[in-house]
Amino acid sequence: MLAELAGRVYSVEIIDELAQPQECPMRTHRFGRKIKLPATIAIKRQIIMLMALDEAKKAEAQLIEQSARRAVRTATDSSGRALS
Repeated sequence: MLAELAGRVYSVEIIDELAQPQECPMRTHRFGRKIKLPATIAIKRQIIMLMALDEAKKAEAQLIEQSARRAVRTATDSSGRALS
């Protein structure tokens, strides 16, 4: 596609539309004042903490599920009848 465009003259707007979209930079100023942005390390730490909390919740849910299954198994004998 770009090879077809090489021999022709296009305006900057058309060429910009054909280029890959670029991410807009974060705003560092608002109302003339500088916005304090968190450090990369702080952002990484927060993500790691959230991931650890998710893992803990998953592990807790698995333990509850396993204990419920064990309770059902102990309440019934091998023939499937409930023990009284």
